[in-house]
Amino acid sequence: MIDKVNKLIVFLVALANYSKDLHYSVKGPAMYGKHIFADLLEDDIYGFIDDLKENILLGSHVEPLASKKYLELAVEEIPDVNPDDKVNFERIAALVEKTRNFADGIKFEKRGYNSLIDGVCEHLDKCAGLLWLQVKDNKLEESFKKEECEGEDEKPVDRKEAKRTPINYDKVADTVRKYEDENLLVAENEGTLDKLSKKLGI
Repeated sequence: MIDKVNKLIVFLVALANYSKDLHYSVKGPAMYGKHIFADLLEDDIYGFIDDLKENILLGSHVEPLASKKYLELAVEEIPDVNPDDKVNFERIAALVEKTRNFADGIKFEKRGYNSLIDGVCEHLDKCAGLLWLQVKDNKLEESFKKEECEGEDEKPVDRKEAKRTPINYDKVADTVRKYEDENLLVAENEGTLDKLSKKLGI
């Protein structure tokens, strides 16, 4: 059972380090919120590690491993950082779930020891719930995008028919205005669009 406690410490060290990886790598419009969220995932982990070492290991007259050994073992459990935040949150969610399942399997006769393991599990339960929301939202967003794309029937362009179709100059003019309003006119296209604007009288 002591080996399991050491293994749990390894998982927690990996979790704390990967949380920091997320903390420093998040980006995008919600960057600050995700930055703080990554810290929340790390909250209390080193306190739990300290309690596991002092109360359970030393309480069982077993010396904890050297920090270097825990770190060496944790390296195998730390996921790689991906440029995509969504992937990183999915990876840390998987690591939390793995740690959570492992901790659930640790049972002692001593109530105090079990209480400490329960505290670790409670923290992991909270992290798992919050990460589920983060990952779920991302998956839903991707699902909606996929449905939107699948819903668009792409029809081949009949070029002969297109040539016979009269140009709707009002629609073209509205498009030019929209591009100007949204600053989408790039330098290489400005000449053509300027000519078009003059031709249409806008």
